[in-house]
Amino acid sequence: HTDSRHEHLVLSFFGHELTIHPSVYFSSVKTTYGQSMFIEDMKKFLSGSEVFSLMILSTCQNGRASNVEKFAGITRFFVGSTINLNLRMIEVSGLNQAGPWDPEVVAKTIVNESFEEIARIDSTEIGIVSYDLECSDLCPYLKYRKNKFIGPRD
Repeated sequence: HTDSRHEHLVLSFFGHELTIHPSVYFSSVKTTYGQSMFIEDMKKFLSGSEVFSLMILSTCQNGRASNVEKFAGITRFFVGSTINLNLRMIEVSGLNQAGPWDPEVVAKTIVNESFEEIARIDSTEIGIVSYDLECSDLCPYLKYRKNKFIGPRD
């Protein structure tokens, strides 16, 4: 994305959780591709000291702070899910923000829009978060809802 003053590199990834230990099974699929390999591959898109302005991982559980810290140095802002997305996706229409493009505002917009869209169509637990990776404590911005009870009580 380019605004009048800056070019912003944005990466959106939609897929399965990028595991720390890539020999983990997902249903019947065994993957050998994990978080560290993903980070190394994403560095190939960058030159010198360049970083992504915003990275969006529409994957299960890659929005946990312990995972996100590993992305410091390749992105400024990060958006992800702290729990399973249950075949839902993070809503990225916020990338089309009009006016001056501010990656922090866009990240929070994506969190809000994703939360609202998933909450509208799904009653499961939701956890969508953005982080500022230049902030010493990551400055998380979290939208979270526990499971809603559905069905008769015993």
